[in-house]
Amino acid sequence: MKKYLTLFFAAALFLLASCQREKRSFDEILDEKRAPVEFTASLGAFSTKATDSSFGDGDVIGIFALNPIDAYNVRAVVSASGAVSPQSPVRWELVETVDFMAYHPYNANLSEPGYSFSVNTDQTKYENYRASDISTASMTAEYGSKVNLEFSHRLSRLTVDAACDDPSDEVVAVTLGKLVVNVEVDMEAASASAGTKTDFIKAGKAVSGNGNVGYVAILVPQKINLPIEIRTRKGYVVTATLDTPANFEGGFAYRTSLIRIPAGDITNPVSFSVTVADWDDDGILVFNTQ
Repeated sequence: MKKYLTLFFAAALFLLASCQREKRSFDEILDEKRAPVEFTASLGAFSTKATDSSFGDGDVIGIFALNPIDAYNVRAVVSASGAVSPQSPVRWELVETVDFMAYHPYNANLSEPGYSFSVNTDQTKYENYRASDISTASMTAEYGSKVNLEFSHRLSRLTVDAACDDPSDEVVAVTLGKLVVNVEVDMEAASASAGTKTDFIKAGKAVSGNGNVGYVAILVPQKINLPIEIRTRKGYVVTATLDTPANFEGGFAYRTSLIRIPAGDITNPVSFSVTVADWDDDGILVFNTQ
């Protein structure tokens, strides 16, 4: 409060002096000090290119600015350069610092920086996969500074690596679960906590920047002995399970060990393990047309 009053009185004295020199009203000069906030946005290590490791031109985010600005869920569009264009201006108030929060994907119905969210159960298309990928940003900025919104992934990504021993067959579908599919997002705490709703998730076939091919899906952070159902073009169905339960944490990417589909005999149990890496390690992710 002391800092707030000091800044306010200093600004008031400056404004009154300016009024006398320039013969402008106090309200006119005060309005000038309430200039629009300038934003930029980045996701992970990237600020350009349309991938799950960056924002693409035209992506829409929501912005919250707390007391005393009191801006709630302002719709804003991200450009290819990382510049952010709010649909309505978010203006500075005469305080030293302000807390800002933002999230993606945008939801027009939000009124508070906390909400319930469910990942898509069919992520075979890139649009559904990307719409399941929650990212949030939170920061404190000084009056008049450019606000750089650095987003982080809040959920987990899993890539299933599977192949058929029969060279004339191929994997055509991968389904995960049952597993928790909903979360409670808290932007202030930068967290996403697992809910109780369970379902199956269809993963999408994708090629990563390093040439790896796999079936990819966004998962809610949770500890689970994840079952994976794999179907082949010849109609074989294999259910593989983790050798030990794994704890999928938000912000990390996971990849299974190679799950081999036996030729002909699929009666023996199949198990796999998972490894963890930074989200950006695989580079640009390109989905195949399903």
